[in-house]
Amino acid sequence: MTLPTRQDQFDVVPGDAVRERGGILSFFSSQERRGAWEVPRHLRIACCMGSVEVDLREARLAEGETIIETKILLGSVELLLPPGVTVEMEGDALMGSYTFKPDPTAVPLPGAPRIILRGSAILGSMEAESRYAGESRRAADRRIKAAQKLLGKG
Repeated sequence: MTLPTRQDQFDVVPGDAVRERGGILSFFSSQERRGAWEVPRHLRIACCMGSVEVDLREARLAEGETIIETKILLGSVELLLPPGVTVEMEGDALMGSYTFKPDPTAVPLPGAPRIILRGSAILGSMEAESRYAGESRRAADRRIKAAQKLLGKG
């Protein structure tokens, strides 16, 4: 039995079509990026006693490599990544957490962008997870559980 496939929502654009650097700063506040927005090749996120939510599921990503660098102090950063991209994580936490929850049912797409998560969380958290555009955490968990059951892994 095969699992249904789903069209990914993110767009891949030529590397020279996006800006090289960009940043998001949250100091005693909250920031949010979602929808169809252009992600720079190197995105720096600084969060101090605040929160940042970055949704890349419908974003325009540069072909090749995109680096997302986080510096978190007493705050939280949540990243929503589209299934099908390759993700590497090089993060550290001190009395906090730095995690990535991949979608085990997603197969990396040929030529898909590679996203590198790096940075640190001190008394804070960085949580990244793969979900389809518009999909809630609960719906993703149900879909993954059903797929694993079909494959005999659950």
